[in-house]
Amino acid sequence: MIVRITSPKTDKLAQGLLERFRADGFCPFGDDNILIGFIKEAEEEDENIILTIEVTNPSSMEYFCKLAEQDEPQP
Repeated sequence: MIVRITSPKTDKLAQGLLERFRADGFCPFGDDNILIGFIKEAEEEDENIILTIEVTNPSSMEYFCKLAEQDEPQP
């Protein structure tokens, strides 16, 4: 599964991931407890950082699906 995350440039975590990806060409995505996947692409726009993540952990897919449901407009 591929996930794209858009964060404002002021997001320190997104900035760190962008810098690590640019420096190393490789950057894991997750936290100390779980590896969700790896950054496949990182872009910087005027106001945003866009991270494309290849999700490699099957249990993380359920998490992203729940996030997507929360973002859907409610009737």
